[in-house]
Amino acid sequence: MNIGKKLLIAFLIVGILPLAIAEYLALSKSTHALSAQAFNQLSSLREVKKLQIENYFGSRMKMMEDIPKNLRFAGGLQSFAPAFKTGLQSPEYKAILNKRDEGLKIFNDVFGFYDVFLIDVNGNVVYTAAKESDLGTNLVSGPLADSGLAHAFQKSKSGTVFVDFAWYGPSNEAASFIATPLKNKEGV
Repeated sequence: MNIGKKLLIAFLIVGILPLAIAEYLALSKSTHALSAQAFNQLSSLREVKKLQIENYFGSRMKMMEDIPKNLRFAGGLQSFAPAFKTGLQSPEYKAILNKRDEGLKIFNDVFGFYDVFLIDVNGNVVYTAAKESDLGTNLVSGPLADSGLAHAFQKSKSGTVFVDFAWYGPSNEAASFIATPLKNKEGV
């Protein structure tokens, strides 16, 4: 190889090597900066979503405090519980269902719940707006005794509660439950 080619190769190496190093450093810094920016954006979005979720469930829990004062629920439970003892197909139960179902379904639709339940003191699901397989089930001794709905029923005896998402068979999907006790004048 002659001296001209050797010099050309040497000059190319001397010229290209610093350029390649500079490009590598710039690429590395920009990748790091873009990653940090994306992480910061995701962190901000996470905080916004967290606040939205907390506000949503907070408003739902606050709404549940008014449920015992709502005649749709208090009167509904007082009507459905005795009629339930006569059977879900009895004329008494069907008459109460015809009278009370629409009001409870309107509440369900207006506030965007998947379902509304009325459960008597013994744990019997005496009403459900969705009319799934949980209607008529006992949450203490029945097949749903270990479900989120049963846990909500048990915990709500002392006040309003939220039970986190878990699989719920009758709906065939994950569900969470918010429950509050409906007590009569005697506190039962």
